[in-house]
Amino acid sequence: MNDVAARAARTRGFHVTGGSVEALDPCTYDLVIALAVLEHVPSPTDFLTHLHRVLKPGGHLVLVQPTQDVESYDVLFVDHLHHFGTRHLAAYGEKCGFVERLSQIAYECMPNFSLHVWATARVAFQWSWSGPPVRTTCATTAARIMQDMVTFDHTAAGLTAAGRPFAVF
Repeated sequence: MNDVAARAARTRGFHVTGGSVEALDPCTYDLVIALAVLEHVPSPTDFLTHLHRVLKPGGHLVLVQPTQDVESYDVLFVDHLHHFGTRHLAAYGEKCGFVERLSQIAYECMPNFSLHVWATARVAFQWSWSGPPVRTTCATTAARIMQDMVTFDHTAAGLTAAGRPFAVF
């Protein structure tokens, strides 16, 4: 937990609880927001199941996630254990007892993220994946990044050979 952010939220009157989602009381929250979290957890199914458990009936979960529906350097982040397209997230939500209310890809503030609003379902779904694997941009992004690195290497080599200084930040 970010102590500075938690302190700022508390000064504005918000109740902030640290610790794991597993420790939260069931049926407590009307709304849970997870901003760029799901790609970091070892088991998305376990995490979403716990979030469903802590929401009140009719409660909502808002997920804001890096998306692989559009090209994103997200594939390079070593702390991202998972990469999702919106169809992947919809399947996870259904699997964990949510009904999708809104899904938006690449919205204005965060063009390589997607926004998802899910409501808790009254009954659990019998879930199974149907259809072919979902296409993502991971492969095309990786190929573009590799080409960018080759171009950079050639440019850097040319500048170095010409005795021209350069800096990379």
